[in-house]
Amino acid sequence: MMSALPQHANHPASVMITSQLFGALEIDESQLISMPDGLFGFPTCTRFALLPAGREGFFWLQSAEQPGVAFLIVDPFLYFGGYTVDLTAPVLQRLDTSEPTQVNVYTIVTLPSAAGEATANLQGPLVFNVAARHGFQAVIQDSEYGTRVPIPRESLAAR
Repeated sequence: MMSALPQHANHPASVMITSQLFGALEIDESQLISMPDGLFGFPTCTRFALLPAGREGFFWLQSAEQPGVAFLIVDPFLYFGGYTVDLTAPVLQRLDTSEPTQVNVYTIVTLPSAAGEATANLQGPLVFNVAARHGFQAVIQDSEYGTRVPIPRESLAAR
């Protein structure tokens, strides 16, 4: 599983994104991720920039349309032993690929408001086609995984 999406060889014009967290960002348009269906609760946010968050496997997913919409996301395979996402033929078809190696999986992190624990939504992972730079938020039906699974503190301390 790759930890970030690669850049394309040709570099089209850059776009300016305004972020309440990061200020003005200049991003190559080829680096934007298209999510035509948006995210649950954010259907009008359909283009995102993926920004490193400073800790292995963590990224910020910043909306290109809404300055105040940014999600901390994590590569769940680094922090949740035994976590699996079944990349079925319909999922791969929706991502326009037949190669699971072209798919990155992330989960949205909820940060605690006080001294609580950071949690990850393991039931609604984000799946991205690495080459085509588009994706969607999946739902794992009848899952043992929840929407607010604590991120193990010991795994965070080790990274």
